[in-house]
Order: sequence, then structure tokens, then C-alpha cells
Amino acid sequence: MPATRRSRRVRAETWERLSRDDPTFTGYIEALPGLFTVHFPQGEPGSRGGWPAPEVFGRYLEQLAPHRATLLEARALLVIGRASPEGTAEINQDLAGQRIALVERLLRAALGDAAPPIHAWARAERDALAPEKFRRLKVRAVLSWDAEVTRRILDPSDLTSRSGPEWDATLKTINRNVLIVPLYCDGLDFHPQPSFQGVLDPSKEIR
Repeated sequence: MPATRRSRRVRAETWERLSRDDPTFTGYIEALPGLFTVHFPQGEPGSRGGWPAPEVFGRYLEQLAPHRATLLEARALLVIGRASPEGTAEINQDLAGQRIALVERLLRAALGDAAPPIHAWARAERDALAPEKFRRLKVRAVLSWDAEVTRRILDPSDLTSRSGPEWDATLKTINRNVLIVPLYCDGLDFHPQPSFQGVLDPSKEIR
């Protein structure tokens, strides 16, 4: 494997390890400005294939296009896949993996060869985003396959006034997502707990 590809693979594994084992990681990510969330229908993209159709893929690209310059300024892009909590852990992990693969395709189609390094992983089995928590994210853009879905996600109405089924539907829609996190540093400024200090030191990575 070429050194560059191997280095990128190891970096993605490093970020995944931090997100899994350092309890402060999610808090750091949630505090960052300029996040993107990409949302999906239930069960899509599934293992049977066929989704998204070209026009749906194009719809996502159109929503991403106004942010091309901002994304190109990043030193790296973290792409973190999720799934809604109603499926089994195995099904949800597979769905999250399919979703990050699609978002990687979208980013490479939108940004071309100038795309910064993309570090992608799935964490579908943990940290479901409650609607209240989702609203605290500093989101630059919400992307979905349907304008009405995007409107519902961004609906500013009081969550406490929603019925149980409405709140549950909002929870599931929010968590069928991939989070795109632009990093404007190289990641070496992240200071995890002491057991992980030095893990991002390039001299300690496999080349």
C-alpha cells in the first residue's frame, strides 16, 4: 500500500479510537463551529443497492456546492456516520458504514483532487443525538434528500410541545446522519486524556 494511503488509513483509525475511548471527544466536536449534517431515509443506502438515484445524488451535491470554498480551506475533514436507534447494533453499524462511504463520494465529487484528507468512521451504536443536543451543534448546513425533511429538522418550534410520536420521529430522523467536521488545524492541537497523549504525534504513526 502506498505510504500516503496507509498514513490516511492509520489517521482515520486514530481518530476513531479517540472518539470511542476518550469521553471528552464528543464535547470537543460539538463545540466546533461550521459542522455539516447529511441525513438519509430509513434503511438507506441499503445493501440491496439502487439508492441514491442519480437525481438524488445530484440534489445532495447541489446543497454541498455553496460550501465548497469553506470545505477546501480545511486541513482535514472528519466524516462520522450514525444510524437511528431502532435497528440492531449490527444493522446500524452497516448502515452507518454505507452512509460514510456515500458522503465520501459526495465530498470527492464536490471538491475534486483538491479535497483535504478525509478521515471517516462509523459509530452507530453509541451516543444517539437527542433533538435538544442536536440543536446545540454549531451547524453550518443541513443536507437531506428532501426539502421537507430539511425543514422539519430545522423546525425551531418548542420540542417539549411535540407529542411522543413526533419527538420519536424527530430523534430517528436526526440520527440517520453523517456528521462532516472541517478541521482547520492538523489535529495535533487536540489534547485527549493522558493515556492518549502523543497518539497524534506523526513520528509515532505507521508510515
